[in-house]
Amino acid sequence: MRLYFIAISVNSNLTKEEIENDKTENERDFVSMINRHLPPEIVVTCWAPVSLDFSARFSCESRSYNYIFHGKGLNISKMNEAAQQLVGKHDFQNFCTAQLERQDTNRECFRASVVQRGPNDMCTFEIESSGFLYHQIRLTMTLLGLIYNFLSDLGM
Repeated sequence: MRLYFIAISVNSNLTKEEIENDKTENERDFVSMINRHLPPEIVVTCWAPVSLDFSARFSCESRSYNYIFHGKGLNISKMNEAAQQLVGKHDFQNFCTAQLERQDTNRECFRASVVQRGPNDMCTFEIESSGFLYHQIRLTMTLLGLIYNFLSDLGM
């Protein structure tokens, strides 16, 4: 089961003061209202009011990404070892394709791993960071593959 968080604007019964003080006694039953319109495999389990200036895009503290790929013939443990070098605060300017003259390209990577999923050689590159740049994950995967090939050529 995966958990996802979303932000939507609704017609609330609450006042601004009630929202700021986390008071929800007189609110509508949003969970039931939303679930009535969703397929059975998607379920809303709870909700919480947030301040009016909250942005799901800009207020989040971290983002995660799962890149699924076929790992046949790859040394997943070496790729995972290389992925560990991404953890920490770094300038990822060389990991994006857009010209970012005005954008800060420093990001903090909280975790990164390459793991094999199941018996059919499917693998996942899992990364959690303070944010991602344009095409950062694609270029990171390319780099991990090149590192693997370079290490293999060296006999490592």
